[in-house]
Amino acid sequence: MTRNSQQSEESVEEILRKYRIVRKAVQKWVDNQGHERCWYYPEIFREIAETLDIKPTGPINLAPRQEFRPNCNRYEEEIYEQGKL
Repeated sequence: MTRNSQQSEESVEEILRKYRIVRKAVQKWVDNQGHERCWYYPEIFREIAETLDIKPTGPINLAPRQEFRPNCNRYEEEIYEQGKL
């Protein structure tokens, strides 16, 4: 096996390892029920970003509470109307 093929093989293994971590995080979110769900998912995005070594390009800001809460409620209503909850 050449050095390049060993590096490629290691890269594939690393990609598969990261894929499994991200898949597990997404599956955990999908399996959440009730109050654990909302349109803001800091834990899952944090875990995915850490796994894939993604850094913020600017400050992380939530919308003001008076904007955040109505948007969250609207999202929930849309999901209920679609029969997805």
